Amino acid sequence: MDFAEADFYDIVAEGRDVMLVIVIDSLIPQTDNDPETETGTLKVTIRKEITSGKWRGPEQFQVAYTRIKDPMKRDKLAIGWNQVEIEPGRFLLLAMPYVADDHPDESFYRRPLPALAVEALTSPEDDYVQAMDKALEIERAKDMILRKALLREALMGKSSVLSGYAHYALGRLERLPRNDAVELELNLLGDSAHSLDDRVAALINLELELWKSDDPDDRLNRRILEGAFAVLLSDDPELQEAVVGSLYGLLVSEAPEEDREADRYRSRLTKGMSLPPKDALLAVTRRLESDSDIAEEATWLSTFIRQR
Repeated sequence: MDFAEADFYDIVAEGRDVMLVIVIDSLIPQTDNDPETETGTLKVTIRKEITSGKWRGPEQFQVAYTRIKDPMKRDKLAIGWNQVEIEPGRFLLLAMPYVADDHPDESFYRRPLPALAVEALTSPEDDYVQAMDKALEIERAKDMILRKALLREALMGKSSVLSGYAHYALGRLERLPRNDAVELELNLLGDSAHSLDDRVAALINLELELWKSDDPDDRLNRRILEGAFAVLLSDDPELQEAVVGSLYGLLVSEAPEEDREADRYRSRLTKGMSLPPKDALLAVTRRLESDSDIAEEATWLSTFIRQR
């Protein structure tokens, strides 16, 4: 079914398919006996293509859609066609399958086509469109110095959509060497001018994507720990709580299960590591020991800091 559930970050990263800004001209609901879903066809007009000439079809075409009938259930799913209002005059960003030049005939474009992904827009110049356009520019950049500069700009900018793509590119996609990715994420984590959400996103990417498991001698792992301990002294209690959780994960969950091996692992991991003053760190962790949400992790970290 045509739920259009793909992620635009993946569409950008794969670099194969087409991204179109369209306006809905009309819709034709279809009658069927499915009690859970509704299907239909949208007649749409292209306002802009942001993938530079990949679209081989006409300016006006039809798109098939499928969504959950119950509006409350649609709101809970909030993906694909379930997350957008389907009515004439609405602007959408569509990802459509790429069709090669040698497609046999134009009849392909006369039938309703399935969309891979869909996103609601306020206008053809919506922030989401600009973010995807910038993400495509980053993907096209072959020079690593330029790509790093573009990713730094994306991370530090005001668009949450573009910064989300930048985290994905630095972590899961490995669009920069790991040392550069760690540097950019640590810079964001340590920047008090940015929001809690931005800094926690950097912390999560460092912990889940850029940490090198089973390697206590890795210098970048040590650098990640140093950066996290430094941010533990921030003025934001919520960020402090997030950092304690991450440090516990890196020092305990990533360590071997056997106590002696775990101690040896942590000793090698933190050898030569530069930390803020012990008393300042303990003032934070001891306060968090009374927070039921993070008490276990904070208590363990207090003991670890005292023993260093």
